[in-house]
Amino acid sequence: MKNLLIIFIKYPALGEVKTRLAKSIGKPQAKIIYEHLVSDLLENTDDNHFERVLFVDPKYKISDYQNFFGKFDYRYQAGEDLGERMDKAFEYSFGLGYQNIILIGSDIPLLDSTYIKSCFNKLEQEEAIVGPTIDGGYYLIGFSKSSYTPKIFYNISWSEPTVYNETITRLKDLNVSIAKTWFDIDLQKDLLRYQTIGMKKRISELSELEIL
Repeated sequence: MKNLLIIFIKYPALGEVKTRLAKSIGKPQAKIIYEHLVSDLLENTDDNHFERVLFVDPKYKISDYQNFFGKFDYRYQAGEDLGERMDKAFEYSFGLGYQNIILIGSDIPLLDSTYIKSCFNKLEQEEAIVGPTIDGGYYLIGFSKSSYTPKIFYNISWSEPTVYNETITRLKDLNVSIAKTWFDIDLQKDLLRYQTIGMKKRISELSELEIL
């Protein structure tokens, strides 16, 4: 298999996931939302066109993640910040022999295998692919093995709305495919947007969330 989808996963510990969202809807509700987002993403991206590896926070045991999300291929993230962790995940995975790798986060609603396959298809023609978010970051990034560029992950202000533009500037020497602009779920308005465009029925009917 030459295509790999890397998904960065957090352990759904109370108060440690969706912290900005939790300020609006509470920590227990934010935890529930995150659990469902991850479960839906894993279900919707199951496809024989690519393999998947879940890179997780080493603060928790692999068995803890398995208890929540099931039997997947889990690997520990390594590095001091997000950029270094992403770089090391790419380098490790390319070292296993994969030719095209895409990395996504775990809080991007409505991504599915059809869309991921289309992104891998673009990597057959282009050297890199980036999917911007409406808040100035990106939700998806991918490279072919020959074009991998680790410099884009270092000295980036990850919490700022300049992440996408900084990244694209550093990729100026590559042929880059720009995927559709999407959103992640950080704030209550993002959650409401998700509901509007088609949130899973089992999430929208969780009356205890009281988010409307």
